[in-house]
Amino acid sequence: MHWLALDVAAPFGLVVSGDGRERTGSPPAESPRLGDPRIGVHFRPLDTVALGVLVGARFWVPVGSPDAYLGDKNPRFEVDGAVTGASDDWLGGCSLGVSPLFFVPVGRSFHDGDRVALACALHAKLASIATVGIEPSVAVYANRDRPRLDPEDDTVGRSFRVQVEPLAAARLRIGDFRVGLAVGPGFGSAAGTPAFRNVVTIAYVGAGEQEKPPPPPPPDADLDKILDANDACPRQAGPDSKDPKKRGCPSTDRDADGIPDEEDFCPDENGIPHPDPNANGCPDSDNDQLPDPVDSCTTEPGPAPEGCPKNARLERDGFRLAAPIAFDARTNSLTPASRVTLEEVAATMRANPKLGQVSVSLAVKGLKPEIADKRAQELFLVFRQANLTDERFEVVIREDLKAGTVDLRLVR
Repeated sequence: MHWLALDVAAPFGLVVSGDGRERTGSPPAESPRLGDPRIGVHFRPLDTVALGVLVGARFWVPVGSPDAYLGDKNPRFEVDGAVTGASDDWLGGCSLGVSPLFFVPVGRSFHDGDRVALACALHAKLASIATVGIEPSVAVYANRDRPRLDPEDDTVGRSFRVQVEPLAAARLRIGDFRVGLAVGPGFGSAAGTPAFRNVVTIAYVGAGEQEKPPPPPPPDADLDKILDANDACPRQAGPDSKDPKKRGCPSTDRDADGIPDEEDFCPDENGIPHPDPNANGCPDSDNDQLPDPVDSCTTEPGPAPEGCPKNARLERDGFRLAAPIAFDARTNSLTPASRVTLEEVAATMRANPKLGQVSVSLAVKGLKPEIADKRAQELFLVFRQANLTDERFEVVIREDLKAGTVDLRLVR
């Protein structure tokens, strides 16, 4: 996976010379020695040839030889990151490794040799498989000071030592293998700083590949979900159609009622859909779901097919009721027929905002107050449940008229 890199590395000292007593208390190795293997895990949040970024960590496994400055029997880890880049003529990058314990206050857990290290490389391309350049590095090490003279004081102090190595290098790429040679002096007071170092590197690099992007979708220039190959108007978005000549072409809808003009019997008036082609898209003045061309009562809501109310018809001077409004004598509730009549009155009032107010007079003479109140509430709730606003209706209690009479009057 191109975004994940795992690496395992191990230093191997072929020839080591010099005085090793400063750190190990023993002379340097007289034969080759293996150092602490290192395991790295890194992620690539940015992975391009021109610029790449890696972040991760590297861990030391304490099994190497300490007498050749390649290990010290202490487990270590560093948080590190790198930036890389390349062009037609050069390639390079820098990495920074930081041991978190480098910043821990001195104590028993302090590790001699924790560091902050920066290494860079800049190579010129000689050929497709060979490069030469420089690989300087600088590191700051935490160094354990000698114990204090007080035998009761077992704490230790620390100082910091610097190591600098400006190396010249050449690298060769052979398939998935990399071979490198670097030489140069060392400067600084850190343990293990060489007078002169020769470094040979051999590596195998796995061929991680970037995920291939999915193939582009078939062209749909106007994004109307109809492919250009099947779109009669590929540059204008439009709905699908059974007619190949109209598929994907925009529909004109002058009145913006969602019904295309070619299907709208009233293309300049906002209307409602209807199966009758001679009424489809025409206005519904009384909101009874019947367009005006097929509605026999355009100002009075009513059921299909005529669209007229059955019990309460609007006339010039008020409402004409098919039967008087009545209450059930046992329950003091409106009879079913009377409730339907009042609901038709409320629907007509709602469909005609210019009608002022309907006034309902309730005769209660001879009724107990609680019965009169119940009947008044019945009338009130019918209009309220029909979503008629308070100013469009009123219920008037008439104590001067004998109970059993309900009169409707339209107040213009």
